[in-house]
Amino acid sequence: MDPRRVVIRPFTPGDYPAEYELEVEWEPSVCVSIDELRRQDEIQARQADRLNLKLAAETSQDSRVVGLGTLAHAISNYHPQKFWIWTGVRKAFRGRGIGSALYATLEMEARARQATTLWVSVKEREDRDRAFVERRGFLPQRKVWLSSLDLLSADLEDRDGRGAKLEADGIRFSTLEAEGSKDPKVRHAVYVLAQTCSRDTPRVGEFSPSTFEEFQAFHLDTTMALPAGNFLAIDHGEFVGLSTLERDQIRPDSLRIGFTGVLRAYRGRGMAAELKRRVAKFARDSGFRFLMTGNDSSNEAILAINRRMGFQPEIIWITYEKELEPRA
Repeated sequence: MDPRRVVIRPFTPGDYPAEYELEVEWEPSVCVSIDELRRQDEIQARQADRLNLKLAAETSQDSRVVGLGTLAHAISNYHPQKFWIWTGVRKAFRGRGIGSALYATLEMEARARQATTLWVSVKEREDRDRAFVERRGFLPQRKVWLSSLDLLSADLEDRDGRGAKLEADGIRFSTLEAEGSKDPKVRHAVYVLAQTCSRDTPRVGEFSPSTFEEFQAFHLDTTMALPAGNFLAIDHGEFVGLSTLERDQIRPDSLRIGFTGVLRAYRGRGMAAELKRRVAKFARDSGFRFLMTGNDSSNEAILAINRRMGFQPEIIWITYEKELEPRA
């Protein structure tokens, strides 16, 4: 990279439109709005021990942002010395060393914080991106599938009577909206259920619970929240299973399944499948065409449910890991 033509500087609030444009170019299926990008950063900033360092690569001639980089802690697998790293460059400016310069700066920042591990997610079909991270010592760990379901052709009826049997056994199905999405007790009960189920969700690193405030901000108060589409399984007043639904801020004909989980004592009865069926039926009955979901390659139980429902893989991401050796 020629520093006379492109400079790397700290990210500023005025860079959110450029971040949005870059993410749409990179992969529109996982994008959120400019306002949501800003809001998520504000939530991260509330925790003093959580790093969310962002850099911008800017042209010297016209001050155009052509690349971005991020070094950040994750909430669900927080560790003070382990970080997610990401760099992205506009297509017209690739091959000029901008991504390499952003990465080198971010790794230097990570080492300055005594980092031991870096993680990055790369689309499997992008040979160039995979080569980029592999040259820098990253090794593949696992895959994540983004899959879609065509709701117009999906069979979403309770053909095998699973839902009816669960109800006969005393399980009541409801929605977050019906139970009271603004009720503090309901919110806390959903939080406890989600955190308990999340402990068993496959991931890189170790599970770390989010705070109640973080959970509310990221899942209940987000602009993507859809309480009427968040389904709950309830046993004698206790929340024992859930499947959440979110708005897709890029594709108006689609919704996204956020998280599906069931308490251990209730697994093996088809409850997760029934919750997802109800979520999908709600999405179809609400006039949406597609339902999106993402799943870790090692989560065989959920992957099996998705296959039976008719979900088709669209994008595969590979999660890479790099162990950093201490420098003398």
